[in-house]
Amino acid sequence: SESTLLLFLEDEMMKNIEEEKEVERADKPRQRSEMLLYLNVALPEGLVKKEGLNYKFIHDQVQHAAYSLITEDEKYSWHLQIGCSIWNNVPQKDEDKVIFIAVDQMNYGMASIESEHQKMLLAKLNLRA
Repeated sequence: SESTLLLFLEDEMMKNIEEEKEVERADKPRQRSEMLLYLNVALPEGLVKKEGLNYKFIHDQVQHAAYSLITEDEKYSWHLQIGCSIWNNVPQKDEDKVIFIAVDQMNYGMASIESEHQKMLLAKLNLRA
């Protein structure tokens, strides 16, 4: 699996999602500052390295260890949030380049989708992919 955690630092991530792209997390998204705090703790410990706005695990085993510490419910929410962030921050002209990655992440997080409307929007994205 991809060992890069991309941060979408643009303000659009915190805005409401446009109707055709909307698949929201069941719970509140984590604050950007909280995420940066965790990453800045991991950075001097040598668990991640920073490349521009991206943080990358130094090794797949480190990523696997970090992932194993997350509860199943949190994993679903994280995958859904990551997929939505990718999808909602990509320029329309580049949607075809990321749709498979975004939809795959959202599918992993499907268990945290509660509303039928959101499930229908994800189904439409799956058909498009």
